[in-house]
Amino acid sequence: MNQSPPYLLAIDTVGQWCGVALLNLTTGSIEHTSVLDQPNMHDAMLADMIQQAILDTRTTTQNIKAIAVSEGPGSFTGVRIGMALAKGWCADRSTTLLSVPTFDAMIHSFVKRYAQHSQSKISIIMKSHGDSWFVQTVDIGSAHTSDISLVSQHELPSFVEQSNIIIGDFPQDSTKQQYPEFTHSHPTYIAELGYHMFLNGQSIDPAMADSRYHVAFIPTMKENS
Repeated sequence: MNQSPPYLLAIDTVGQWCGVALLNLTTGSIEHTSVLDQPNMHDAMLADMIQQAILDTRTTTQNIKAIAVSEGPGSFTGVRIGMALAKGWCADRSTTLLSVPTFDAMIHSFVKRYAQHSQSKISIIMKSHGDSWFVQTVDIGSAHTSDISLVSQHELPSFVEQSNIIIGDFPQDSTKQQYPEFTHSHPTYIAELGYHMFLNGQSIDPAMADSRYHVAFIPTMKENS
């Protein structure tokens, strides 16, 4: 019987959908990816999805040597669920925890797939809530990255105009090329940057890891009917 290789488990729960991936730490290849396309099922389905990924890959939890979890920005509840599971798993420090910035992962995977844009200025624009949007601009050529901002709908055109490429779920006109696979985060992207961080020793103590919401959580109060 062949010995199972060590794996990195990637968890992505920052959006409406929940996703996991398993990356072989020996080869760097992704051997399993699954995304549940039912919105807001993170709490109910994440553990089951991980169990199914382990079964499909014919490995065991003992062979999960690292967990890469998307830290946000994104859905307050989704980010919290993924981070809580990852921190709990890694609490005894026998499994390496990698807290992966969501937008960094999207940019890392975008450049990996579209090397011809290695000198471009890219803006990620993702819906937050109401008419608010998360925005970050990255100049790939100079490696300059702006802070993540929360802006209103009417402020978005300036970010669109100053960038060669827009990715995220912001509706675009036909003047810019479309990249439908980058309208949202994906466990594959978390796995790819997580693997890079693992090789470079960029782990974090589980007690210090935290979600990056980039906006204060304001609970919505329901009025009595």
